[in-house]
Amino acid sequence: MNVFIFTGLIISLIHNNMADERARKRIINGQDAQLFDVPSQVAIMKRLDTGYFDQWCGAVLVAWNKILTAAHCVKDVDFSDIRAVVGLLNYYGPLTGYEQVISISKSNMYEDHWLVNNKEIYDIAVLTLATPVRPSKNVEVVKLADEIDRYVNTSCIMSGWGYTNKTLWTKTNRLQKAITMIISNTYCKTFWPQFSEALDKKLFLCVYNKNGTSGQPNSICSGDSGGPLYCGPNKDILVGTAVGNESKCKGMLAQVFTNVATYKDWLADKL
Repeated sequence: MNVFIFTGLIISLIHNNMADERARKRIINGQDAQLFDVPSQVAIMKRLDTGYFDQWCGAVLVAWNKILTAAHCVKDVDFSDIRAVVGLLNYYGPLTGYEQVISISKSNMYEDHWLVNNKEIYDIAVLTLATPVRPSKNVEVVKLADEIDRYVNTSCIMSGWGYTNKTLWTKTNRLQKAITMIISNTYCKTFWPQFSEALDKKLFLCVYNKNGTSGQPNSICSGDSGGPLYCGPNKDILVGTAVGNESKCKGMLAQVFTNVATYKDWLADKL
């Protein structure tokens, strides 16, 4: 059975072991998301060497049988070793009744996927679910941005599960969200000059909020790769998917996201 309601048994799929840090970007200085806040958010779990499953990356529901994530999350990963979890709020419980766990049947990474300074460019992939999800109030397909310019210098939301403190490796149970802002590519280049070409091609976009929550900078960090950046008046338009940030997750540098609008033709073909 490829789809099953998330129950207490799913806890046996989850383990606290650390995994490949590069593929585990997570939210720092966020706040608890509430039920129905981000119904298109997806968690990708990966089977570890221990045999247990643990949070691996974020993703977004872009069709009833498709999710969007970062290519580096699934590159060289066996489909049998990953699961998509939709409708999830509390990673370790209590359950809300909206959770579904689904296996993956196919992966489509963007054809020109390559590395610059050990960072993936064209870092985007569409995964096909073995069985379509069941729609609910906490499971919805996201709307995709068709351009980026209108969202520059506006408030957006990034979300994911994970370490609220990388120094202490403090893990969160509740889905976290954080307010941030898309900055200009010119400004982003002052943080990431090595990505100048990718920024000029609008492959990437950057967000930065040095004041963050309670005056502390917000940041993605280890497990949030592939997770969403929502913008627009209702914070329900998918503008980006998380690529990476500086290694200490202090929020002192801009965070890098794939610019979803640049891939709209490719996505239309894959969806």
